[in-house]
Amino acid sequence: MGDESLKLTCAGCGARLAYSATHQALKCEFCGTIAEIHQEETISPRNAPSSIVPLSVELTTLTDAVYEYLASGDLTPDSLLECATFTRKERFYAPAYAFPGEFDVHWTASFGYDRTEYYTVIESRTQNGQTQRVPVSKSRTVTDWNPANGADTGSFSVIAYAGKRLLGSNQAVADLLEKRSATGSVAFDPSYTSDIPMEEFGATESAAYKDRATPQINNIIDQSIRRYAQGNHQKDWHWQGNINTKGAPLYVPVCHAVYEFEGKQYNFWAHGADVSRHVADPLPVDQKRQNAIQMGFVPFTATFISAAFAIFKFDSDWTVPLVCVAAAGLYGLVRKTSIIVFSLEIRKSLLARRQAASKSENEMSTVERDAFAKGATKKPRMANTDYDNLVLPFLTLLFAATPFVQVLSPSKDSPPHMEGQAEAATPRVEQIQSTGQQTQPDSSVPSK
Repeated sequence: MGDESLKLTCAGCGARLAYSATHQALKCEFCGTIAEIHQEETISPRNAPSSIVPLSVELTTLTDAVYEYLASGDLTPDSLLECATFTRKERFYAPAYAFPGEFDVHWTASFGYDRTEYYTVIESRTQNGQTQRVPVSKSRTVTDWNPANGADTGSFSVIAYAGKRLLGSNQAVADLLEKRSATGSVAFDPSYTSDIPMEEFGATESAAYKDRATPQINNIIDQSIRRYAQGNHQKDWHWQGNINTKGAPLYVPVCHAVYEFEGKQYNFWAHGADVSRHVADPLPVDQKRQNAIQMGFVPFTATFISAAFAIFKFDSDWTVPLVCVAAAGLYGLVRKTSIIVFSLEIRKSLLARRQAASKSENEMSTVERDAFAKGATKKPRMANTDYDNLVLPFLTLLFAATPFVQVLSPSKDSPPHMEGQAEAATPRVEQIQSTGQQTQPDSSVPSK
């Protein structure tokens, strides 16, 4: 070996070490000590996957999926579909390991069975001014815990993401890959990756299994053994056994879009073989609409407070205050539903028009044609917030004042003792009128 770059110093005698092809290690030229060459576990190269899930989502399909997502949500701004601009659309293959396998475990647990237990206690009871201690029968529910054990076998197939790019996202983007089995994968062929970027493997098979596959497998086994649960309660589940699996490098397609709205960027991630499987940043919120919905419940809040005063402070009957509170709450709910539904109709109409712009009428589905023809309906009266400065104060005063009507209004009925006097006087008047006589002074009284 003439290459000096392969010669190192022996830790034993200080002589030179040279590479020995026979031992595939470093050997001391003086004392013959063998120094093993430490080899870290290699990361699978990008051209070594055994299988791949073919990319089947086009960029136009990804765009449509993003717009459908923008048209959803209760508080999404109506202008989002028209004002959102795409800053990035991309598709790439993400590295992963497929771990199919089987498990054979033995489990233990405690099953609890409820039963009713009757017992007697001595309590003090007061009756007719006398206090006595008497026995009282009561009941309670008692849980009897019994140990249980058994065996279970089954199979699994999980995917563990082996890259780094998706781990930096705010969402669980890696779940797009992992919460789906390797169904649909085919033998790797370079033709599938033509002009499609491929993320390099960033984790070894053992690291991917430990960090990402093991929790998934444990969850599958946990759900499997809990099928044997009995009794009313269960606790202390434990299992141990054998798990047989072997990882295989795999590439899975991922779609990613970034759109910008009012100076802020939002991400949308989708599975490259099924765009319906996606995760995204929370949609923007129309603060004006949110405030309008909250203002619709101001009459309810004011009515609730006034009803409480009328009932507990002025001893009002419960009926009228509770009806007022229910009516004010119903108004707030109907108003909220009306505002949200009208906003959704606007966004559906805008979505239909956008789809119509990219499709001919013959290519549109029946649902899409109906949505395009219908357009946005007329704004309902309950969804009209232009006159909130007048309507809401009036309704708040009306709902809040109604519970006090019964308290403040004077009673029109006469008191009970007055009613009795009136009834007694009536027949006396009728008798006098029927005889036509007048009462004269008594002349038999002698004068002084």
